[in-house]
Amino acid sequence: MRKIDAAVVGAGAVGCIAAKELACRGLETVVFEEHSRPGKFGKCTGLVSTRGLEALHVNYKHAVVSRVSGAAIHSPHFSFEVRRKNVAAVLDRQRFDEECAAEAVDAGAAIRYGSRVIGFSRKKEENGKNGTRVVTGNDGKKRFAARFIIGADGAQSPTAAARGFPPLEKLVLCCEKEFPRARVCDEEKVEVFVDNKLYPGFFAWIVPAGGGARIGFGTTRFDLAPGIEKKFFEKKEVRDAVGARKPKKSYWAVIPLAAREKTQAGNVLLVGDAAGQVKATTGGGIVFGGLCARIAAECVAESVVNKEPPRYEERWRDELGAVLRVHSFARRCADAAPNPLLDFFTAAANFGPAKLLDWFGDMDFILR
Repeated sequence: MRKIDAAVVGAGAVGCIAAKELACRGLETVVFEEHSRPGKFGKCTGLVSTRGLEALHVNYKHAVVSRVSGAAIHSPHFSFEVRRKNVAAVLDRQRFDEECAAEAVDAGAAIRYGSRVIGFSRKKEENGKNGTRVVTGNDGKKRFAARFIIGADGAQSPTAAARGFPPLEKLVLCCEKEFPRARVCDEEKVEVFVDNKLYPGFFAWIVPAGGGARIGFGTTRFDLAPGIEKKFFEKKEVRDAVGARKPKKSYWAVIPLAAREKTQAGNVLLVGDAAGQVKATTGGGIVFGGLCARIAAECVAESVVNKEPPRYEERWRDELGAVLRVHSFARRCADAAPNPLLDFFTAAANFGPAKLLDWFGDMDFILR
């Protein structure tokens, strides 16, 4: 059995950021990924704030397919537009994930592809302390004894299930289709549709993406999703953009909209979607998941030096919990508003959007 400092489960962007930061701090780190390559295989809209991307310390610029500087917000009967300079980038998510993986390897981490973690067990080490045994491989024969485990394995995290973490309380089901040659009115403007009858619990979108568009919706009413899909892709705005084109890619995904009540159990830490570290307003998880991955690595490294349990739970909630609560509050307000109220606010925004938006900072950290 090979002994290592840290095992990271999942080679998506967040897991690889954690691995990079751990390796940079001198910890022997192995990432376990069940697939033959890293990432989410492009199953992500990939609209991320520029400020948030810069905070991750990842060379993301080669993964940018387009830049966004504005948005058109549509309620059932009214619309308004906002503009901000260089506010966000639309990423080739697979290329971004692969860059994160490459940077992790360059820092000294190892990635074992085709290696699915199928179990954990506690093992008492010679010094009397409890370590963790990581069992990988479908046959269960490849074993690693890791001092720390970072679960970065998504909303349906096997790591969280295996270690008995409390469940994610709020989930949204999203459907997205990518059309390579869709017609969009403005390559730098996102279209957002809010309608609590048609998309209960979330919203719909058209995001320009390098000459095409990523078009989709989300809802917390999983039972209504098939009917919503039919109605949404029959909308005039969508039909005008798509025409008779067939999607290059189509997928469904489940995204958490609230953090787990607990994200650390001893030497097992959850990050990203596995922890529910996602903006409730948009479902975006790259920035906050990546920032929490960096915090997790710092806490693990401190734990090794100080020989004390990691302070991860306390640290990430102190540093990022407040802004995530603001996103959650905004989501609850939006969900509670009947459509006439959504129309009222959308219409009112046309009379003073600059004053309205001056209260806000950016897509991630919201309040200045």
